[in-house]
Amino acid sequence: MRNYETIFILDPLLEEEKINQEVEKVKGVITAKKGEVLYEDRWGMRKLAYSIKRKEQGYYTLLVFRGGPEIPAELEASFKLNENCLRYFTTVATKATLKRIKEEEAKSKEEK
Repeated sequence: MRNYETIFILDPLLEEEKINQEVEKVKGVITAKKGEVLYEDRWGMRKLAYSIKRKEQGYYTLLVFRGGPEIPAELEASFKLNENCLRYFTTVATKATLKRIKEEEAKSKEEK
């Protein structure tokens, strides 16, 4: 099993409930293939570097997960069929990313 990170941008016109459904759908694809979501970071609405489908903004979400090599392919197929997804990118997570996640989790536990 490898660690992956995927970032995807959703249509800015979606309501919050629909955004939550879309993120849960992506997480469902990961767990359906026996993967495990390690970290979720919703960056929220951000200005795009260039317009995509005549949109100037998008809702960014980052997911870090562990799973087999079939999961990124399944995610790509899911993103391609989803008209609410403007862009997506999946890559193998680096050690630095995993270290940063562990540090953030430790910091949040200390604050509680």
